[in-house]
Amino acid sequence: MLDNKYTVKQLADFYDKLNLGFDGLKIKQEKFDPKRLPEDIPETFLKLIIQDLEGSYLFIIKTRHKKFDEKNKNVDDVEFDKRSQESAGTNKVFNISGLIFDVLNNGGVLVVDQLDSSLHPLLTLAISRLFNSEIENTKNAQLIFTTHDTNLFSYGKYRRDQIYFVEKNKYGASDLYSLVEYREVDGAKVRKDRSFESVYIQGRYGAIPYIGDIAKVAME
Repeated sequence: MLDNKYTVKQLADFYDKLNLGFDGLKIKQEKFDPKRLPEDIPETFLKLIIQDLEGSYLFIIKTRHKKFDEKNKNVDDVEFDKRSQESAGTNKVFNISGLIFDVLNNGGVLVVDQLDSSLHPLLTLAISRLFNSEIENTKNAQLIFTTHDTNLFSYGKYRRDQIYFVEKNKYGASDLYSLVEYREVDGAKVRKDRSFESVYIQGRYGAIPYIGDIAKVAME
């Protein structure tokens, strides 16, 4: 996708909107060299890796950052190795962005376990909003993701039928149910304007870990 004029612009615009902290990318391809592999890889796996990658090309990606002097004047640009010098969050956004725009451009379903892991809540929100956007998602692509970030209840603006809970019982079996299926004490459906986050934290919807008295746990 970084070799394609259309998709590289899509990705670059996306990185800029998320303000990941770098000002551009430098990409070059290098022919796979087995000598660059770590020495501690077990021989069996080493043979498989070499067999799979022999003759292929690898992408070496650098991010470009502005360098400022003591007067906050931009004096130079510096290159960072994306993999080793950028944050886990930046790497995660970069690594899943190809999958995100591939499914947005072509349709289909993208499943991500713990989308919020290593990401700021606003980055998780920005990714999910792409799929709720009629402008960005013209192929009706679907994103299914798990998360423990309850903040998304408050500012995600998700429909009730888009929110599912998973609750594990004492036998280790999990029950999956939608918020739209939940009924209040009076039998009514959950209102659209309900504060989903605060009600969830109170345990009203289930799917919440039981850890007893918080104050007691903290003291222990």
